[in-house]
Amino acid sequence: VFLDLRGFTAFAETSEPELSGAAQLTWMNRLEDEQDNLRGALEWSARDAIGSGLRLAAGLGEFWFNRDRFGEGTAHLLGLLSQPGAAGRTLERAKALNVAGGLLAWTLADYETARKLVEEALDIGRQLRDALTIGRAKLALGIIALGDDEWAQARRNLEESLEIGRELGDHWAVA
Repeated sequence: VFLDLRGFTAFAETSEPELSGAAQLTWMNRLEDEQDNLRGALEWSARDAIGSGLRLAAGLGEFWFNRDRFGEGTAHLLGLLSQPGAAGRTLERAKALNVAGGLLAWTLADYETARKLVEEALDIGRQLRDALTIGRAKLALGIIALGDDEWAQARRNLEESLEIGRELGDHWAVA
């Protein structure tokens, strides 16, 4: 199962950038075809391989978002993030927090939970000095603030995210 988990994690991470590109539909359909296997890998990882599970779940965030599976995605991410093995201050945890808060909890209009998750991701990004994590967290916090009608806070966060995105050449964040 470990080799399968590694393969499914690589599959999800490979598909992630493709989900916003020209081959989006092809990759969405590939992920759809593998949903039962991906769910099995996520369940197994929650027991025995938290780091890989966080990477797998974060890689599926855009898929869950585009396929209106916010509840399923949020449940997997929050389940994995709550495991004792997921408590470390790692980039895997930060990315999963950003996806859980910025993409899924925000879409479910749970702004309080979304903000809490993304603020933790931002803190980890700052501690690890990871500009991509910081930029994505600032983007998510800006969007969350928009949903909460906090216009000034939204603008500050979105402008910071834009600046970081430009510095990194992160076209998705800039757009």
